[in-house]
Amino acid sequence: MMQRPDNIRALDAKAGLQWSEQEVARAWRWWLERDQERLVWFAATRYLGWGVQSQDIEEAWVAFYADVVEKSRRSYRPGGPDFATYALHVCFKRDCIRRGEEIRVRSQTFVSLSSDPREKGGFEPVSHDASPHTIAERAWLVREVLCFIQNSPMPHRHKRAFILKHFDEKSNEEIASELGAEVGAVKVWAYRAAVKVQEYLCVKEWMS
Repeated sequence: MMQRPDNIRALDAKAGLQWSEQEVARAWRWWLERDQERLVWFAATRYLGWGVQSQDIEEAWVAFYADVVEKSRRSYRPGGPDFATYALHVCFKRDCIRRGEEIRVRSQTFVSLSSDPREKGGFEPVSHDASPHTIAERAWLVREVLCFIQNSPMPHRHKRAFILKHFDEKSNEEIASELGAEVGAVKVWAYRAAVKVQEYLCVKEWMS
């Protein structure tokens, strides 16, 4: 069982929908502490299963903070496992198993907007080894993505985090410093923007 301070354990006594704003913020800060971040990473590695890459683990890790914590809070009821266990080993486990299965059955290669095939972590619009046709196609894709980002109603901080990460090739730490935010928040913002971009490109049939 995870070591939790008294003010976090106290939240187990009532349904997540009954938590005050202060209690929700307190739980969020606790999950962003280094020990909990590592636990989420290890859980993602374990529950995704075989055949995944580090980028898949990172995407699952980010999804935990972007969606799973809040969904877990909304569905949490006392009487079963404590909230931390419920969020990490019930809800997140279920999400990771689904993700892992999707990864293993994925049969088509698509453009990754969540991580860069190079080491630095940016979005590589054109490969130097690509054919002229591929270069032209990818250049058009970049323009399409930038146009979508500029006209999208998504929050400005999400747009900035995405552009700084995937086009300016900045690290999460550099983006956090520039935007005056926590690294965990930057990862969530960039991930949410990437999801919107992927959904848009799927509609355009540029991704599957």
